[in-house]
Formats: sequence, C-alpha cells, structure tokens
Amino acid sequence: MFRRNYLLSFFHFVILGATNWAFAEVDTCADTHEILSRFQFRDPYVSIPIRPAIANDLAICRPGTSCCTRTLEQQLMIKARHDYHASVQSSVSYLKYTLSTAVVDFQGEYEDLLQFGEDRVNQHLSTNHPNFVSRMRRSLELLFIDLQTYLQGHVININRSIEDFFDELFPHVYSAYMNVGRLSSVYMQCLSRERASISPFGHEDNRLSHSLQDSLKLARALLQSVDLGAEVLNSTEHMRTTRKCRQAVTRMRYCPYCQGVPYARPCNSLCMNVMKGCLANYMDLDIYWSEYVTTVVNVIRQSMSAEYDLQQIMHSLDDRIDRAIQYAVNHKDDITHAVLERCGPPPQMRPNSHTDYAVNSPPINIPIAPSSGIPLDERLLNFVHTLDNSRGMFRNLPGSLCLDGTMSSVADVNCWNGRNMGSYTEEVVGDGTVAQQWNPEVPLTGREPELVDALLLMEKLQRAAKKTKGLLESFDEGDDDDIDDYDVFSGSGSGADEGGSGCEDSDDEDCSYETSGRGQLQGRTGSIGTTRFTPTVVDTRFIPTRDKTPADDPNHTGSRQEATEPQPPNHAVRTSPTSLPSLLLFVMVIMLVTKCGWLL
Repeated sequence: MFRRNYLLSFFHFVILGATNWAFAEVDTCADTHEILSRFQFRDPYVSIPIRPAIANDLAICRPGTSCCTRTLEQQLMIKARHDYHASVQSSVSYLKYTLSTAVVDFQGEYEDLLQFGEDRVNQHLSTNHPNFVSRMRRSLELLFIDLQTYLQGHVININRSIEDFFDELFPHVYSAYMNVGRLSSVYMQCLSRERASISPFGHEDNRLSHSLQDSLKLARALLQSVDLGAEVLNSTEHMRTTRKCRQAVTRMRYCPYCQGVPYARPCNSLCMNVMKGCLANYMDLDIYWSEYVTTVVNVIRQSMSAEYDLQQIMHSLDDRIDRAIQYAVNHKDDITHAVLERCGPPPQMRPNSHTDYAVNSPPINIPIAPSSGIPLDERLLNFVHTLDNSRGMFRNLPGSLCLDGTMSSVADVNCWNGRNMGSYTEEVVGDGTVAQQWNPEVPLTGREPELVDALLLMEKLQRAAKKTKGLLESFDEGDDDDIDDYDVFSGSGSGADEGGSGCEDSDDEDCSYETSGRGQLQGRTGSIGTTRFTPTVVDTRFIPTRDKTPADDPNHTGSRQEATEPQPPNHAVRTSPTSLPSLLLFVMVIMLVTKCGWLL
C-alpha cells in the first residue's frame, strides 16, 4: 500500500512538472501587453491578456498557453495584412510618384507647346499678312482646339482638321494676293471646296499635316503609356492576397507576440518564403513590366528625333505656314487658271481695303516659348533612366522587403522560425506562381481566384505593348494611313477592380482612388464633354509605421513596426524545449506506468 501511494505521488509530480516544463516559454506577457496596448485595433474593445492563459482555439498561432486570445489573433491578422500592403506600397511608392507626376508634367508641357505654336502663328499672320488675319483667327483657334483635344485622348481626325484650316486659308490668300479684290461668300465657299483639287499650297500642307499627326501620335502614346504604368502600380498595391498569405504573414510577424517573445525577429529564409508566396503574382508580372518599359523608352526616343519632335514642330510652325502661302503667291498664274476652270470668274466687288481688316487686327504680344527651368528633352531622358532602373522591380520585391533587415533577421539561426525561437531549415523556393506549390509557408495551386488580378494586369500590359509596337512600326514603314482612333491604352480602372474589389474583407478605405477630368473644350461641334484620357490621380503618400495614438486612423497601423518598437531587454529569450506531440506521448507513458503501479 505504501509502495503504491508512493508511486502515484511520484508520477503526479512528474506529470505536473512536465506540463509546466512544456509551456515554460510563455511565463510572462508583460512585454507583449506593453507593445500591443499601444496599437489601435479595428475592434477597440479587444482584450489583451496581462498574463498567459490557455487558448486552444487559436487558428494561426500555436494553441495552448498563450498571450493571445482568438479575438486578438483575428485583429493581429488584419494588422498583418495592413503591414504587408504598406510594405509593398513603400517599395513602389517612388516609382509610382515619378510616373503619376510625369503624366501631369508632360501633358502640361505639350499643352504649353501647342499654345505657344498657336500664339506664334497668330503673331506671324498679324505681322506679315494683316489683311486677312482677323478672318483666320477662329479657324486657327479651332485647329489648335482639335490638336489639344486629340492629345488628351479623344478620337480626332488630325488630317481633316488641318485640311479644314487650309480650306479656310486659301480664299483669303487668293483674295489678298491674286489681284481679284474682295470676294463674295459664295465664291469663297467654292474656293474652299475646290482647294484640294487646285492644290494651291503644293505639298507644304500635306507635309505639315503628316508632321503634326506623327508628333501628336507619339506624344499621346507617351502620355497614355505613362498613365498606364501609374495605374498598374496603383493596382498592385490593392491586389487581393490569398488567405494562406494572410495567415503566413500573421504567423511570421505576430505569433511571437502570442508566445511572449515580441522582440523575436523572423528568420530571413522564412521571410523570403512567405514573401515569395504572397508576391508570386507580382513576380509573374515582372516580364510584362520589362516589356512595357522597353516600349515606353522606344516611344520617348522616337518622339525626341528631329522628325517627330513636337517642340521643334511648334517652333517652326509659323515658317511652314508662311512657306505654303509663299508657294501660292509664286504660282498665282497657275492657280488663277485652275480657279477659273472650277469656280469661274470672280464677281466684281469693291476693292479689298487693308485698313478694313487692320482695324480688326489689333497688335498682340510676342509669344514666349514655355520654359520650366529644365528642358523637356532633359526631363524625358531622366524619366527614361528611372524606367530602365525599374526593370526587375517585381521580381526583386521579396528580396527588397526581407534582405534589408527591416522585416526580418539577416540570418536563419537564433530567430523566429514560425513556431518558436531556433533555426529555419527549409529551402527557399524559386520565383513565380508555379514554384510556390513547393513553398512550405504559402503553398499555392495556381487556381486561387486572387491570382486573377495579376493576370488582368499582365494582359493589359501585353496588349498595350503590342499596340505601341505596331504604332512605331508604322512610322518605320512609312505608313501614312490615318490612325486617329489609335487609342493604345483605352479604358480605366485597375486589374484589381476588374477582378474584384481589390480589398478583401472590405475592411479599409485606402483601396479606392480617383480619376479627374480636364474640363470641357468648345470645338467645331460644340461641347465635346470631359476628355477621355485623364492622368490617374493616385495617393503617393506613405506613412511609416509608428506607435498609435487616439488621433490616428485605426485602419493604418503601419508596416515597419520593428523599426519603432523599444529594444529588447537584456534577459535571454527562452526557447521551446519540447512540442505538444512529445508531451502527449510522455503523459501516456506515465499513465501506463501508473496503471502498473496499482497492480503492484
């Protein structure tokens, strides 16, 4: 009897000691409580344990004695997702800012060039052809309204607009320089109608038309392509993440808090596997981004060549129109003969008076070329340099998030391996979605619906690159076919918007972004409404993670918490000496021995 009681007491002592030994690493929640109390979670009433408690219902972190409850774990998963998106945002924020500001910068520069060209032509006509300048001001204004509208993305036939301008110009040149005096409106309409068949300006009008068309096509393609790049970068920030990704990020970043070791840093290889699994669709996007960069760089280089440089064309526009007028003056005999054949002799009207028109031709200021300090060519070259440096950006994104030491440790020993403090022994998987089927942290099958967002962006980039290549090849082949409806990057919105909300769980407001129009223009057909191409307005601000205060937004807790948390104390972090399966096996052995003791 004494022997049996002695064995029972001994085994009970052993079982109790083994249980305490198994959970000895969660002996205090003081550090966890201190840090998490400074966070503002979505649920303001979430409870943060002060001391360890049994939490067998944890779904992500290890169940058992923990510094977290199931509710707190859910709040940490929401925060981990915000941290992940903020980290991605910080990695692409500079490039997104560069592209979004370049759209506004280049479009404003091109519009200023068009205004300068209009003022220059107007001033030239006032100085050299004052007898009909007042009659041509409206036609000149309509021409540049069409050029500006085309630049902003509307379907405008530039060739037809330029032909209309020269149709209006010919009757005034004929009246002023062919010694026929003032013409009736009916006769002037005949001259306008027959201008193309008479060809009074030789080939000067056609050359000018081709130059304007080609330069504006390239300028518009550049604006649209840069806007597409900003749109893609904005969409990648809001691409949906898989549930496996959200759980893995939570396990990597916040399960140490639940284990009472909030200062533990994730192992580097663990971070790489988690980020490669979460960013698999980003890395697949990289090849299409590189192709996009190549096409944009080619458009810029083509637009900077002398033949297609809008800046040079606007500076020489007045001379080219004057050459067309001088051609008509030099060939007035042939032109008069052709006019008599098609329109007959002009009716006798009172002589054309120079002063009649001069009264309506007040002097105007000499136009000043637009200047922003840095020449347009230099800004374009700087932009090309920035784009070239962005090649491989998506492929290198996991490394940029993990290898700089801000999100994880720089080593794989004495770090958080996803379960406890120790070493991480798993291999780092390859890049892309296919390789993630062997990812030990975020295994993907390739059939996850969240991956559709990236596929939509890939298709958009590929389609845009193909059409832009066709545009550039048409210049190389000398194709003069009009492509005024050549809207290379038509459509707006993001891949995330097409594939879903882009904001899983609909729990934050920072998923939406706006676009703004450029107003309305009054053209030949009246109001043409809001322009179709508008620069994508994106939020390029990045707020680094910091300790929360009541005035802060509870939906943005940051992404770089380690950088602002207090340094760990000097006491050593305890490691887990055993696991739950081994503990159960040990208890079963003890129970078996106890049963044998009763038999004694």
